[in-house]
Amino acid sequence: MTYGINRHNNRPEWIVIHHSETAGPADATLAADAFDRYHRKANGWDCIGYHGVIGVDGSSEAGRYETSSGAHALGFNTRSLGLCLVGRLDWEPPEKAQMATALEWIRGWMQTYSIPPERVIGHRETYLIRRGYDLGQIDAMEWVQMECAGAEKTCPGLSFGMARLRSQLSQGPQEEAMLEQEAESMECEAPPSDVQETRLSRLIDELRARLERMREERAK
Repeated sequence: MTYGINRHNNRPEWIVIHHSETAGPADATLAADAFDRYHRKANGWDCIGYHGVIGVDGSSEAGRYETSSGAHALGFNTRSLGLCLVGRLDWEPPEKAQMATALEWIRGWMQTYSIPPERVIGHRETYLIRRGYDLGQIDAMEWVQMECAGAEKTCPGLSFGMARLRSQLSQGPQEEAMLEQEAESMECEAPPSDVQETRLSRLIDELRARLERMREERAK
């Protein structure tokens, strides 16, 4: 289901990530319907403000038409797509299934509209971009610094790392997934001795460190 009228007044150049700041519902279809009713009643909009909703359980639902301007990020609504993850992501990161679905949506939009990774941003970053900051400056900031610089919201949540997301998108899923799977499979093994356990733990730490360095390099 798609909400509202296709007004053909959106030219997507950015993807803006949000969180709902609500505990549920976990199902994206129910959540999108709830957002639509709330946005109509509370804000007087003609439909839901986002273009897509990702449920906690990994389900997904379309919002308004992609070619209709959004109502989710001041200064970006006629040139962006808004994707909302259900949850309070200030307190806990997205569930794995939810993040996997979000990555599918983001990569699909990037391909369809030729949007580069550096144009995938969090709602909180829109405030700073409008004030003239670039992503290199923003990525180096802690939240307190962002707030002092003019960011009015933490959205899509303090536990949602936008620099890390852009690194993933720059790199593509294959290499990162391989390292993650290798580390996770080793964590699941039951070593028969303390010596082997120490070696295994050290190797897992090295893999994690390689992955983190790779993400940091991509984010530069």
